[in-house]
Amino acid sequence: MNKRQLTTKLPYKDKTYQWSKEIIREKLHFASGSELLQYVVHMDNYAVSAMMMAMYDFDKDPLEGKYKAVIFDQNHGIVLSTRNTRQIIGDFLNNEIFEYQLGLAVQKKIARSMNLNRYHALSFNKFAFFSLKGFTNGKTSWLNLSALTEFSLHRRNASFTSVEVNGSRHIFCFDKVVANLDKVLSEAITHNLVVKRGLLAYESKLMGRPVVSGREKKSLLNDSQYFAYEIMPKCDANYLVSMSKGIWHDIFLLFGKRLFKLLEINWNYEDYKEAYKHNNRINYLR
Repeated sequence: MNKRQLTTKLPYKDKTYQWSKEIIREKLHFASGSELLQYVVHMDNYAVSAMMMAMYDFDKDPLEGKYKAVIFDQNHGIVLSTRNTRQIIGDFLNNEIFEYQLGLAVQKKIARSMNLNRYHALSFNKFAFFSLKGFTNGKTSWLNLSALTEFSLHRRNASFTSVEVNGSRHIFCFDKVVANLDKVLSEAITHNLVVKRGLLAYESKLMGRPVVSGREKKSLLNDSQYFAYEIMPKCDANYLVSMSKGIWHDIFLLFGKRLFKLLEINWNYEDYKEAYKHNNRINYLR
C-alpha cells in the first residue's frame, strides 16, 4: 500500500462497500460493535472540499438522535455532524466567497442560458457537487461527481459507484429519488462541461494560443454518454464575459453583506445603496 493510500481514512478491507441510509443506521450505530466504527469521526466543523465523496441528509430523522449529516470523505473518513447539509454547503460557499460564491452568480446565469429551471450542480470544472433535489431547496443529499465513475437508476432507486480508494469502491444508494434523475444528472454534468469549456476558451484568448485541459481521471464528470450537447450554448472566448454582464449588482450586494458581517455591523440596505452608488460614480469618473 503506497503512502497516499495510507493517508486515506475510508474503509478498505473489503473490495466493495455499499451504503444507504438504512445500512448507515445499522452499521454505524454506536452499540453495533461494527469494525466500521473505527473509521467514524464526529466533526461539527467539517468543511466541504474536493475530497468529499458523498453526503447523506439525515435532518428529518437524525442518526443516533443528533447527527443530521453523514459524510464520506477521503481525508477524514466517515464524518458525523450535528449540522444539516444545508448549513454545511452554505459554509462552503460563504467561506470561499471569491472563488466559489461570486462564481455561483455566473453559474446560475449559465444554467438559465441552458434553460435549466432548477440548479442541481455546483460546478467548479475539475469537480462538481450534485444535489439530489436541487440545492436551492434546502436540506438534501449531495455527491461529488468527480469522485464517482458509475450511475444506475432502477425505478426510483439510484446508486453511484466511487473511484477506487484504498483498493476498494464505495456504492452510495438512494431511494425515492426523482423519476427523471438520469436526465437531471446529465444536465448537471453538462453544466460543468459548459463552465469548463468557457474557462478554457477564455484562457486561450488570454494566452493567445489554444489551451487544453490536462489528462483527467475517469469519472462521471468526463463521461461523454452524459453530455447533453443539445442544451449546450456556444462556449467561445466571450461566453463567460457575456454571462457575467448584468450581475454586478448581485455581486456587489453579496460582497457588501459579507463585509458588514466581517466588521460586525448590522446589515442596512440603505447604507449598501449609498456605497453601491458611490462605487458606480468612481467607475464613471475613471
